[in-house]
Amino acid sequence: MHHKLSLLYYVLLDFDDANKEAFVSGSFASLSGMPANYQLFMKGLWLMDREDYPRALEYVAHPSLNPDFADDIVIALIKQASDQDFSLALSYFYSVQPILKSPVALELLFDAMARTSVTEALLYSRTHAQHTREQLFRRWISCVLDTGRGQDLSSRTSELAFMPFDALEEAWFEDYLTAGEGKMLKKAKDTLLIRKIACRQFSEVAKVRPSGQWAGILEGIKAGTEGQAE
Repeated sequence: MHHKLSLLYYVLLDFDDANKEAFVSGSFASLSGMPANYQLFMKGLWLMDREDYPRALEYVAHPSLNPDFADDIVIALIKQASDQDFSLALSYFYSVQPILKSPVALELLFDAMARTSVTEALLYSRTHAQHTREQLFRRWISCVLDTGRGQDLSSRTSELAFMPFDALEEAWFEDYLTAGEGKMLKKAKDTLLIRKIACRQFSEVAKVRPSGQWAGILEGIKAGTEGQAE
């Protein structure tokens, strides 16, 4: 019955919108005994359908609501984002903390995280079972290295390379950038090289075969390590 009342309430919101002085939806909700949380949620969906996303977020992310239709809400908020601004979608996710059920919603959310915060995306990947976690980790590397230009890309590349990985992530990282699809990414070798230098794996540096711009740095590392060996 509450679902039927919700549909009628939604239609009456349209009526109120067309008749600015009317408040039929509120009267209907009061007379029918429609629960307040149903009113909140339907008003939020109604606002989303009208692309008033900031106001809609105030309703669909209300603390009194269960995270119903979370996948659809996440997908809608991400797809409407412009200029890589995923703040509304991420605000909804962090406020509601829903468990996403569809691969599409999970991938869109994860990409939005990776484009917004390299660290947050990595931490989120760790909350999943190992198989999903590995897939998200690889997607994370691809997203970070395939987004941005110039100084922004260099900054994100360095941030990625200096992340504190565990043993599994370390293996996934190297495999993806040397044997997996990640080896085709523009900054793959540079990122792997920076990682090996950061982890003081100097004996492994030469195996990366980076571009010529690293020649001077590599010679310096080689000379330094040879000196230590002596």
